[in-house]
Amino acid sequence: MGHKNKKNVHGTAVSIDGKGLLILGQSGSGKSQLALALITHGAKLISDDQVILIDTESEIILSAPKSISGKIEARFVGILKMPVLIAPLYLVIDLDQKELDRLPKKKFVTYFNKKIPALNANGIKKLEYSLIPLLKNNGII
Repeated sequence: MGHKNKKNVHGTAVSIDGKGLLILGQSGSGKSQLALALITHGAKLISDDQVILIDTESEIILSAPKSISGKIEARFVGILKMPVLIAPLYLVIDLDQKELDRLPKKKFVTYFNKKIPALNANGIKKLEYSLIPLLKNNGII
């Protein structure tokens, strides 16, 4: 797998059925909390706090820096160990951006000239409950 570019972003990533979700947001915005909620619903951890995006010909692969690989912070509980995993990026969830439309149009972000579906999720309570059906409805999982 030859890769052209790598980018390290402040975020958390999980995989659902082999499809990577990149969760972005400022410190304390709930990235790890959302990841842990999704993990209780069957997601797998890719990386917590920092995520490496690797550009390949056909897709962007999400992985963890070696120093934090297989670890996630459960705030006020401790560091939890998880299996190490990578997955292609399918959706970006931005916990800093508020969605203004009750029924939003599809949004995208661009990494390495590739358009990735995006969801503005600031202030959405219990997001994990609507996220999995959304991914199924849109054919992501």
